Amino acid sequence: LLCSNSKCQAIICQACPKLFHKCPICNQDEVKEIPKILMKSFYEIQFACQFANSGCEEKLDLTTFKEHEGKCSFASVTCQYCWKTVFASGLPEHMGICDKMP
Repeated sequence: LLCSNSKCQAIICQACPKLFHKCPICNQDEVKEIPKILMKSFYEIQFACQFANSGCEEKLDLTTFKEHEGKCSFASVTCQYCWKTVFASGLPEHMGICDKMP
């Protein structure tokens, strides 16, 4: 669905207006259907991973975007012992040398 507020025009899931009775972004009461041709095109768009600036080169469509980002090896994670920030892929190595780990 598409918010009908011309300043917002957020693309929102079909469940949101049913749950909240308005756009969750701008609180506009009116939403409208997105034409199927646009939705088809939208699902074919390739997006860069949010960790592209950290080195991830993955290009993802909407169906794989969230799944990838939840397990991207370029995501930043924090060591629970020393609070150092490292890439998710480097956490096991860091844990082997962390001087604060019990």
